[in-house]
Amino acid sequence: MIVWISMSWMIVTIVLPMLWLLINAGTQMTWNHEILWAGRLSVLCSTATVLMNGLMGLLAAWGFTQAGWPGKKFWLSILNLPLSISPVIVAVMLNGVYGINTPLGQWFWHRHLVLPFHFGGIWLASLFVTLPFVVKEIVPILEQIDQNQKEAASILGAKESQIFWKICFPYTKTAFLHGLMATHCRTMGEYGAVALLSGNISHQTQTLTLLLEQSYKEYETPLAWSVALLLSLWCICFKLTYE
Repeated sequence: MIVWISMSWMIVTIVLPMLWLLINAGTQMTWNHEILWAGRLSVLCSTATVLMNGLMGLLAAWGFTQAGWPGKKFWLSILNLPLSISPVIVAVMLNGVYGINTPLGQWFWHRHLVLPFHFGGIWLASLFVTLPFVVKEIVPILEQIDQNQKEAASILGAKESQIFWKICFPYTKTAFLHGLMATHCRTMGEYGAVALLSGNISHQTQTLTLLLEQSYKEYETPLAWSVALLLSLWCICFKLTYE
């Protein structure tokens, strides 16, 4: 009985909406330069986000699993903030810190680095909302690794970086790839934070999710459905590839 209830709930909340999208968008699929431009920007931003948060996620996960440093629980709580705070609030906070009228914003401006309403703003918002994914996947794996292996390697003269890459990282490969996939899919589908920080300028700072929202509001239904189908199939393909 419980299994049937669970399956019915998944059908109502996931399967039926996906079938509706496939049927309706599949019969009215359209393709134009707006989709190509927004898709290119989304993929570029996602790639940059995956590279940065992938690297920083590895470093942070390694740091969190080292014993004896103060404030560990506090920083773990900070790490969960992007999952707890609304993306719209995230955009407001980032704009308040890195906006053109702020000290940091002026510092970047004088160095020809503008964040809000440019690619940098989209990337910054994506970095914030996807920060925990890699770390939260890897930390539990690193905590389960036998400490004797690391101690033996250290006694034999291995450096900390060698211990991580030769002993610890092989255990985390699957979790690391899962974190990268989650980061990529979340970046491709992010709307709230990106909408406020990008300015939604066509052919400049308009991602696929922003194009979807604009076309839906302007009653360009075939275009909206096409973008929705493209994003859905993109993420599904990544999920199936990982599985």
